[in-house]
Amino acid sequence: MVNTVSILVVGKSGAGKSEFIGSFANNQDDIKASGEGQTTRTNVEYRFSINEPTPKIEVKYLTEDQFVNKRLSQIGEIKIPNDTFDDCILEQVLVIDGFFNYKEFDFEGQPTSHLIENLWENILNILSLEEKFLKEEYSHEEYNSVKSLIQDNLVSNEEKEKLSSFDESTYSLQDIIELFLRATFKLCKAAIKDFPTTFFLNELNIEDKQRLTYALKVINGKSSTGLIDKVIIHDQVKRKYEPIMYNLDINTLIFVDTYGLDHSEQLQNDTLNKRYTDLFNQYPDINTIFFIRALNSDAPSDLKLAIPAIYNSKPSAVPYLIFTKIDRNDSIQKQANKSIIDLLEINQQTQLKAVQYFNESKNEKELKRKLRDEGVPTSLINSRYEVLKNNLIPYCSKNIEEYQENNAYQIEKVLKSIVNKEHLGSSLVNINDLLNIVNNNHSESKKHIQSLLKMMFEFASKDWSESRFQSRTIWKNRESLENGFLGYDGTYLDSWHNRFLFSYYRTFSKISKEKFEQLFKLDWESNEAIAIQETLNSFSYRFIKFRDVNILNVDNLTPLMKYIVYNNPNFNNIYGFKCNTKPIYQWLTKVYDFKKYYTEVQEAVYELFAEDFNTHFIYSCREHNQRVLKKKYSEKHELEQELDVYFKELDSTLDNEQKKMFKNSVLGSPTTIR
Repeated sequence: MVNTVSILVVGKSGAGKSEFIGSFANNQDDIKASGEGQTTRTNVEYRFSINEPTPKIEVKYLTEDQFVNKRLSQIGEIKIPNDTFDDCILEQVLVIDGFFNYKEFDFEGQPTSHLIENLWENILNILSLEEKFLKEEYSHEEYNSVKSLIQDNLVSNEEKEKLSSFDESTYSLQDIIELFLRATFKLCKAAIKDFPTTFFLNELNIEDKQRLTYALKVINGKSSTGLIDKVIIHDQVKRKYEPIMYNLDINTLIFVDTYGLDHSEQLQNDTLNKRYTDLFNQYPDINTIFFIRALNSDAPSDLKLAIPAIYNSKPSAVPYLIFTKIDRNDSIQKQANKSIIDLLEINQQTQLKAVQYFNESKNEKELKRKLRDEGVPTSLINSRYEVLKNNLIPYCSKNIEEYQENNAYQIEKVLKSIVNKEHLGSSLVNINDLLNIVNNNHSESKKHIQSLLKMMFEFASKDWSESRFQSRTIWKNRESLENGFLGYDGTYLDSWHNRFLFSYYRTFSKISKEKFEQLFKLDWESNEAIAIQETLNSFSYRFIKFRDVNILNVDNLTPLMKYIVYNNPNFNNIYGFKCNTKPIYQWLTKVYDFKKYYTEVQEAVYELFAEDFNTHFIYSCREHNQRVLKKKYSEKHELEQELDVYFKELDSTLDNEQKKMFKNSVLGSPTTIR
């Protein structure tokens, strides 16, 4: 077994996310991410395996640069406190609700918070300013005086270089704050210097249990979560789920318990899009989302914000809804038989507000309208909604015997939907027609693909004049490019990877009806079109391949990177990108003007697309066809007859050996062919 299923778990505070995930853990009592205290302050990755010989928890801490960038992106604009009721700088910078609080690092009598407060006072003294008289700009001498203060008091000689910065004649208040954040990081890191980075669950002593609790949540005002990038928990899955995983060929089940995604009506689309994008960048293998909702909670109207945001951030990600705390619901408690709970059926007898939401056409139309307005193809809107409604999963996270059979049934149901890719539908895809799209070099299809690729390059381009006042973003992108890396993802997602990935989404995942039918010669709303469109969504990560590596080493680059980088008019083969234009935003506009040189790389990029289409896209469609055939025909002789028809009418280019491998896969052998 080699399969891994990765799931992003999101939902409102108190919905029971950590409790739901913890119910899969064999060592649940030692993993205290739920219970008293504020929970899930950082991403927690749970890896449940059928065979885990060494249950353990790994704590991955932020680097200094990660800490600073994360805090600055959360702070936003810093306001000089010149009014009685304004937050002071410390409150704005180091008390970020739900994410970070410098006072949480006062462990075991360590006066970390006082050291940080004293440092800020010393910075103000060096600048000869009170907070209310802080300025927006500082001289080179003022900036260096703050840097020297931190170097003299906190930094060893070998670390002093970390505090070096871009050489400018003037500096902003944010630049001063960045120095202060770097010092804060060092002080907080010193407070947890004795904390382990790996906790072995079978060997925990009392002290390490307490430190592990601090790594998972805030308790009694103390926590180390503010310095943590992520926590990875390796554990054996509970015995009752082992046969389910085994039968579905799943070796490892990964849940990522998220923070900062408490969907509410107040959240803006941009905030959700950015947060989901960050998560999918951290966990590129995730294609499934579990929304966790308490069954007794209000109607899940927040889905009309969340689901479009997910499609914008990663169109291949499929959402499901898990209703927790069912043991607290009166209607379910009254059920004589709780072995299999059908929420839609119970809702017909006694209305459940959270379930009734899906029975009202007004809500369905509103959600579908939101998706349509975001450019999602109509066929996918309807199919995705059906998958969501058909998999409303009731679950009891507590160890209550009468609900255990239902839990196993529901988990098997939703995992089957994921593994069998229910969202692709049940229609076979004509492989012969797909191969004709890219194998006829002079076909009309080539023109359609090149037209779409041109749009992709246009969407990836950026006019930086619209961002000319975002000084730190401009500097970070310039610094990144001059150091040999393709852009920077901070508050704005300007790395070339994300620029091209999102331009692919806008072009191919939101392809118009006219362009889809021109290219694939299919009715846009047909069942076969659903499978092709969904496969086109997941194809993005095959085609858009950018590595976070130094571009001056040609061996580091993927073929697509080579064409885009080495044909850029502003790139030099020896020293890479160097800013030679002022203001900097004008230089960035030239560097990010991908559309300007698309014609020079048009043929090469098309050939790359055609090659990946011929292999990865066709391979995914054949895998889909195998699943459809296996599910459609239960009798072996019927299946063999249908396979003969399939090879003749839909996939005739396979040789005898490939047909044999295809047959073996459908009839039970795991072998698959490309």
